[in-house]
Amino acid sequence: MTWSRISGTWLVTALAAAGKGTTAVLYDQQGRAASVAAPIAGTGTPAVCTSPTSTGCASISLQYATQTTAVAGTPGDYAGQAAL
Repeated sequence: MTWSRISGTWLVTALAAAGKGTTAVLYDQQGRAASVAAPIAGTGTPAVCTSPTSTGCASISLQYATQTTAVAGTPGDYAGQAAL
């Protein structure tokens, strides 16, 4: 496990497992998880993922709501939280 100081807070930035490759966690300027890139299983040599575009990796990106759109009885976004 690799830790890095981001926006004044220590956060996990990489997870490695022997024979499984390395997963990267990237953060936005506010210290929120922005994307996770992980090796694709069964592709031969396990990948070392350092970004969402690393070869042999799959990734997911997170977007955060800038305003609240949810109201009583209606699902929606909440400002600062992961968006739907």
